[in-house]
Amino acid sequence: MDETDAATKRRELRRAIYELRDRGLYQSAKWAAEQAVGFRPLANNETSLSEGESVSTSSSMKEDDGEGHDEELFLLAKAYFDLKEYRRCAHALRSVSGRRSLFLRCYALYLAGEKRKSEEAVELAGMMAGRNAAGTGAAAGGTAAAAGNPGASAANTAASGASGGAVGFPDAMNTELEPLAAELSGLHERGLLDSFGKYLYGVILADRDRKVEARDMLVASVNEYPWHWGAWQALQGLCTDEEVVQGLPLNKHWMYDFFEAALCLELQQNTVGLERYSQLQRAVPDSDYVVTQAAIAHYNLRDFDEAQNMFQEVLQRDPFRIDGMDMYSNILYVKMTTLMTTLMPTLMATLMTNPDDNPDANPDDNPGVSSAGVSHELSFLAHRAALTDKYRPETCCIIGNYYSLKGQHEKAVLYFSRALKLNRNYLSAWTLMGHEYVEMKNPAAAIDAYRRAVDINPRDYRAWYGLGQTYELLQMPYYALYYYRRATQLRPQDARMWCAMGQCYEHEQLNMDEAAIRCYRRAVDNNDREGIALHKLAKLHAKLRHHVEAAHFYARNLKRLDAEGIDGGNDSIEALLFLANYCKEGQRYSEAEKYCTRLLDFGGPAKEDAKALLREIRSVLHQRAQNPVSPVPGAGAGGASTSPGGMSMSPASPTLRDNLSP
Repeated sequence: MDETDAATKRRELRRAIYELRDRGLYQSAKWAAEQAVGFRPLANNETSLSEGESVSTSSSMKEDDGEGHDEELFLLAKAYFDLKEYRRCAHALRSVSGRRSLFLRCYALYLAGEKRKSEEAVELAGMMAGRNAAGTGAAAGGTAAAAGNPGASAANTAASGASGGAVGFPDAMNTELEPLAAELSGLHERGLLDSFGKYLYGVILADRDRKVEARDMLVASVNEYPWHWGAWQALQGLCTDEEVVQGLPLNKHWMYDFFEAALCLELQQNTVGLERYSQLQRAVPDSDYVVTQAAIAHYNLRDFDEAQNMFQEVLQRDPFRIDGMDMYSNILYVKMTTLMTTLMPTLMATLMTNPDDNPDANPDDNPGVSSAGVSHELSFLAHRAALTDKYRPETCCIIGNYYSLKGQHEKAVLYFSRALKLNRNYLSAWTLMGHEYVEMKNPAAAIDAYRRAVDINPRDYRAWYGLGQTYELLQMPYYALYYYRRATQLRPQDARMWCAMGQCYEHEQLNMDEAAIRCYRRAVDNNDREGIALHKLAKLHAKLRHHVEAAHFYARNLKRLDAEGIDGGNDSIEALLFLANYCKEGQRYSEAEKYCTRLLDFGGPAKEDAKALLREIRSVLHQRAQNPVSPVPGAGAGGASTSPGGMSMSPASPTLRDNLSP
């Protein structure tokens, strides 16, 4: 992008800021301002928006709207709107003409209805929680009902969720939708709606579940006025797949690049989305929004270190930023959980040996072990967010993650509930609350929370995956399989989804080993970082007496464990024992001895089995030395008929790709 082009875009965004702010669209105005700052200014040739330009823009808007004599009424209504007195705002504009006043009046009524809907939902939730406080039987009944219909919506299971743990945010209605839809429909038919009116009409149609009409209206809005980011976001929520997007008659305005990149992340096309945001970073180098979105793409690709670095870069420039920081808290949570899993036993042993070295090492007082730095970053982030804006949904989510990391799941649920009281459509809070209810052994509430999440966004693979896990814990593998399939459809390149499906197929109620093998192969092809799939494939092939394949996967898993420095686990023992027997049966005695020698380093039955195998191998070798022409016991009993390599796959077996990046 050349400097002249950047200057033009910056001027367009500056005008949009004023126009959006006049209509109370503050989030879109903030976004436009952030991007305007993101375009680096020219050294000498460009000045800031002059007072004359501002006045000129406002004057032209007043002339277009024909409301110069009603300007005082509009300013009064706008003051009411800014103070969240939405009905007073609409009342003040009841007799004022002009498209700007029309939009503000209708938008104020819409927000008044939304505000009342949220209040009613909280009131009803409190009543239901009190009425069902002791309803453990009802919770169990709600779980059974939910299990009977894996495709049921959250509305059908709200009662069970409230009974099981006061998730309960019942579905209240915005009573202003119907009259507003009727009014805007008539205005649209007469051609009296501008781009902002079409945006509001599209949002109302979407709320009334008229998705196709809503898409058409939002497309018309962004084509007419492309600088309104809120309209692009509303359209993004209605684009369920790539085919739908390709069928939309969208103008290729430069704002479309932001929409396309955001939509890639929404549709889990994270690699493509990251490429789009890399291009945008070159065009808008100082945009914190673009850097944050690129960090989220890295997070979705499980590149946690790079995502963390990018979030830290954003916070260095804007230390009081809240937008997107809930995702940053998720990254810190995952990294710290992994760190604690690997290092906590050693760390706790050290602290128990030298308790005086760390007065804060009491696990009850500080389960995060702050002296080791395990929870320091998340604690600092939560503290700073609370000081910046305590009552933002993102802040509540960050604090909830902090308490979850410390194992205080009740407090975590409390903060996730607060986030939902502030914004009941806050997707992350529903999903994370479901995780907490699973930890608290409350499956009814977990199921309700996850279903609320997929009702808000059916593309949230985490909620589908959580539903699968919950039903698997309830010993309902058929329903778990349904939800895992939905998750794999959304994330076909995520090895964890395929491993979950494979484990479900292995369940004793299904016992579908061949299907499980296919799932684990998909996981291996998609770079299973945890190595679960390799071990599972080895065990299943051994169970099915596919000795060549079993040996292949045991060898690959053992190589992975050695490379990662993991020694002494049950996986290593199992692999060494199988490979020792396999090599012995295949007359590769030197290899078998190597595996047995490694087994001698372990205690318990594995060591005794290794000794017995070594005695048998030495006996066979002694017999061969004494009588070279005598038949060797065990020849041809499995390994002898294999290919010369023994450890390689037979020609009829499919080959697997190593180290495939997702």
